[in-house]
Amino acid sequence: ASDIALPVYLQEIGRGEVPLGPPVFVFFRLAGTHVTDSPQILAIHAAADLAVARNLRVRITGAADSATGSPEKNAALAKARAGHVASLMEKRGVPRERM
Repeated sequence: ASDIALPVYLQEIGRGEVPLGPPVFVFFRLAGTHVTDSPQILAIHAAADLAVARNLRVRITGAADSATGSPEKNAALAKARAGHVASLMEKRGVPRERM
């Protein structure tokens, strides 16, 4: 059990001081920005819905496998993947200024 009361913890989350639980990982098809399957979309929707309901800030970080591309290609792919997730979250009501 935590020593921090739930309302205090929620306030800290709302201010962006602590993250809400573990990260949500989204998996993409090799060398692309399409997610691997529909449960990935559901995870993004659930995270977005929670962010909207609790007025939370969201950190989105893209990544790409270094074994499958050059550093330049992977940087561009990671940015595109993060942008895709941000777009999906924005469609669910998360304002860009909270991402």
